[in-house]
Amino acid sequence: MFHFAYDTTGPSGGGYPDAVVSVVSVPARHYPDGYGVAVEGAEVTSAPNAPLLTLRASPGATSVSVELAPAG
Repeated sequence: MFHFAYDTTGPSGGGYPDAVVSVVSVPARHYPDGYGVAVEGAEVTSAPNAPLLTLRASPGATSVSVELAPAG
């Protein structure tokens, strides 16, 4: 299992532009049969089981929470 959470506020105190995506590396050696993802505060923009999970924060979200679990 992998859990990651982050704030959507940038260093200047403002939000990031809507086009900005966050990227999480998901090595196949840790998830050889794929993975499931649960996200709050963002939408997944990458394909299922992609080696690079990409996320775009939902409009108005102040934080994002991501949880990965092995498939199966």
